[in-house]
Amino acid sequence: MRVEEFVEIIGAEFYTGVPDSQLKAFCDYLYTKHGISDRHIIAANEGNAVGLAAGYYLATGKIPVVYMQNSGIGNTVN
Repeated sequence: MRVEEFVEIIGAEFYTGVPDSQLKAFCDYLYTKHGISDRHIIAANEGNAVGLAAGYYLATGKIPVVYMQNSGIGNTVN
């Protein structure tokens, strides 16, 4: 599946996360399409990304996307 198709299926308007080499195609697409803007924020760590996404949801009622590597899940819990 191409990244463009994947993003269309997700249908989100806000993306945040920590770039990873395994997500290179996805991160490159987001950076090319949105850059660093109010629709795409590169977070310093996974906890920040979850906080940004929570704030976006509370402000808009829309579901955001948080991207991270597998080990980042543990960081968000801590």
